[in-house]
Amino acid sequence: MNKLTKTLALTALALTPLNASAADYIINGDFESGNTDFNTDYTYKTDNVNAAKEYAITDDSRNVHNSATFLDDSDGNFMVVNGDTTPNTLLWEQTLQLIPIPHHPDHPYLFFIDIASWLADNPAEITFSVNGQVVETFTAPSQTGQWETHEKYFQIDPNSDTLLQLHTTSTAHTGNDFAIDNLRLALPEPSSLSLLTLATLATLKRRKK
Repeated sequence: MNKLTKTLALTALALTPLNASAADYIINGDFESGNTDFNTDYTYKTDNVNAAKEYAITDDSRNVHNSATFLDDSDGNFMVVNGDTTPNTLLWEQTLQLIPIPHHPDHPYLFFIDIASWLADNPAEITFSVNGQVVETFTAPSQTGQWETHEKYFQIDPNSDTLLQLHTTSTAHTGNDFAIDNLRLALPEPSSLSLLTLATLATLKRRKK
């Protein structure tokens, strides 16, 4: 392989998209450990969520509300919520120690969340905040009994911990009933980062010759 061919091959490698890989940076984001590892201003219930601003952790929405549409999760538990009628109520909060990705510090993290409605009226709206700044608003499905996956890229401050928050913003007295599950983060896979690093180093060596 001549010098030009080597340079083109290395450039192609460096420009190859980084693969995203979901990881458990969020603790208990699937709620399999129950009601733990997160903060909330909602009231936890073990039997029912008949009043606004209440939630339960269960594997079937009908276990905690008689009028709920059947909603389950093949993976197990999820968080069932009777939405508050006061806006900007803290639903979920967790502080993480994230670091910039080596050799690619400007690459953002990707947040995922699954949302479903268990009553049809007035689908809930949920804001996603990073370090106190709202970066996205998610809307629950208008159709009940179906999970929808939402995602949002965000940057981190390398000099501090990262505070992730979900707030409910809907104020409806009827409906506004939903569930969340599988909160998780994604970032480039280590193998992709290693290839990118090797390509960069090799290119630099050739420039010095």
